[in-house]
Amino acid sequence: MVNRSDLLLALIVIGIVFISGCAGQPSPFGNDSNMGQNNDTEWNRTHWQGNNNDFGPTIGRTDTGGYPLFPLNTCPDKILSQNASQPKTILLGTLNGTTYAMQGEDWIRANCDPGLWIFEEARNMTKEDYLKLLPSCGSNYTLFSVVPVDMNKVAAIVPLGNFNPQGGHVYPTDHVYFSSGGATWNPTTLYAPDNGWIMEIRVDTRETGTEYIMDFAPCREVIVRFDHVKSISQKLADKLVEPYDKTDHFIIGGTTRDVKTKLMNVSVSANEVLGVAGGGDWSTFDKRNTNVFANLTRYIQYDYSNATCPIDYYTADVKASLQAKLGKYDGSVKRTLAPVCGQVAQDVPNTAQGIWVKVGGEAFADVNQESYQLTLAHDNIDPSTGVFVMGPSVTDVVASIYTFAPTSSGLVNRDFKDVKSDGNVYCYDVTTIYHDTTVNSFILQLTSPTTLRIARHYSSCGSGPWTFSQYTDFER
Repeated sequence: MVNRSDLLLALIVIGIVFISGCAGQPSPFGNDSNMGQNNDTEWNRTHWQGNNNDFGPTIGRTDTGGYPLFPLNTCPDKILSQNASQPKTILLGTLNGTTYAMQGEDWIRANCDPGLWIFEEARNMTKEDYLKLLPSCGSNYTLFSVVPVDMNKVAAIVPLGNFNPQGGHVYPTDHVYFSSGGATWNPTTLYAPDNGWIMEIRVDTRETGTEYIMDFAPCREVIVRFDHVKSISQKLADKLVEPYDKTDHFIIGGTTRDVKTKLMNVSVSANEVLGVAGGGDWSTFDKRNTNVFANLTRYIQYDYSNATCPIDYYTADVKASLQAKLGKYDGSVKRTLAPVCGQVAQDVPNTAQGIWVKVGGEAFADVNQESYQLTLAHDNIDPSTGVFVMGPSVTDVVASIYTFAPTSSGLVNRDFKDVKSDGNVYCYDVTTIYHDTTVNSFILQLTSPTTLRIARHYSSCGSGPWTFSQYTDFER
């Protein structure tokens, strides 16, 4: 005969087992890892990092804040920052219009769209905050599979380190240029170089019309920038709406520009049409790389310190075909000396070679500053040619590029890398590329390892010695 109390205890145990078993059954929502993926999530401003330490246990959490638990092994439509009234441990997500307390973040990270971790309800984030939420590039340097323009329309690719002082480029440029062979670039379709995200678009309104500057990220550490984009796809235009995150007003090379910045996170696929390239500027910035400057503190907070060659991120065969195009804009002269993609950082510490900032100035305090600085370097097509690149800071000299043939000894036309703080004044007979045919020589002196004095000289160098009557001082 069964004891009534034993029977009651058995029924309770069976009920517990049954309830526990049901809790472990597959969700009625199913386990389709593609369900509800939001490949076009736009981020706004604040975030939670979304790691397990921030949000407590990933499975079977009890701190739901009154929300039902999200079904396991299912991709949400969207992940939100926590409700303002809930503790930080509550991470919310939506599925088919219902809001849940998230669980199983490890599975979601491994199986769902990484863009989900850019939260829809975010506020006050910077672009760097958003990049941290993307998957890491790791040690992968083969990041691109698609050349972003039709190479049949490209006569040449101008290497890094180009100069155009009247256009604001006194420093070696941090971008290469696609060139169609003429003075201007013929607009052509712009394609995504691989799967990734459009992180930012700037609307650049100037007297000649409106252009766009577009930042694409294939992963956390790398940004690809396309400048002088003539038009953007409808998909991107739908995201480029007010309010903007930043507005700048400035003048470069005599041109007034208003630039409005919009942060966004739009997932794009390799070879997807992004718009029309109205100019050929193509940059990459890689946080895994830091360029060497004589005074890195002037540049470390800017993309310039991480500039790299975009060609280097392709497979060997594609890279070789693109390198074959590197040279003068019309394709008539190839760059053959290493590095064939050119150089952004040409500084040689404790010598005259590299970028110099007018005393009291800032390298990048604002976008106008570069125009007033000085670069003593080598040509980006033929590195055996020395160049003076300057804005209007030097007395009686207009913004231009002045070239010379470097020597390895003496005080005339001495290679900049050999000019040190030795008490000597050096003289240079130069040829003017454009804008001012009256300047025929300069004198300069490294007054200390980090300060330089320069002046226009009003006759050919001769044998010296040379002295300063009026001059301009620069520093690292």
